[in-house]
Amino acid sequence: GDGKITNSFILGKVIVAKDAVVANCIIDDSVDLIVDEGAVVCDCSIHPSMVGNVRCPVTVHIGKNSILFNVQSAEHITMGNDSIICYTQIHEVGNSYEPVQAKGVHVGNNVFIYGCYLRSYEEVAANARNAKVCIGDGSVLWLSRLVANDGVLDIGPDATVCDYNYAFRICRKGEGITNPPNANHDNGNAPLATFLGNMQ
Repeated sequence: GDGKITNSFILGKVIVAKDAVVANCIIDDSVDLIVDEGAVVCDCSIHPSMVGNVRCPVTVHIGKNSILFNVQSAEHITMGNDSIICYTQIHEVGNSYEPVQAKGVHVGNNVFIYGCYLRSYEEVAANARNAKVCIGDGSVLWLSRLVANDGVLDIGPDATVCDYNYAFRICRKGEGITNPPNANHDNGNAPLATFLGNMQ
């Protein structure tokens, strides 16, 4: 394409559209990386899935004006427009070559993911797993660790996922979760029991 590739180690196939950049990356064999207009992929390491000794090709498609920074993955990824993913391990695969064959990671538009470890898998054979993660438009995941076994991890649009104590302080106007005053009384905020009961 008409974009720019710099300081990268590429064994797979990379298509970079106009005004897009791939920099300081490792794109392994059996990886197809497609970068749409204005997107940036920087300091990333993308590898094929390994099932036993078999290399399973993966495709990573980054939407317009999105940013993928310091991400390690060996999974199919479809990323929407105007989204940001940084400092994230997707399925914690990276270079470990764990026996995972992904169904794919689908990230919507205007999504921000930072410092997350995302994983969802189901057993499909003795030494293989299927994994799939879907994150809806406008969602924010901040320093989160999400694990869902035996199925799909599906986060709807406009979701916010963060540390529960941080969320509690927001709901309680700065009060922490440790012995908060009036926690069991309704003073305009959700009672502690109600809040904790709806944590998931």
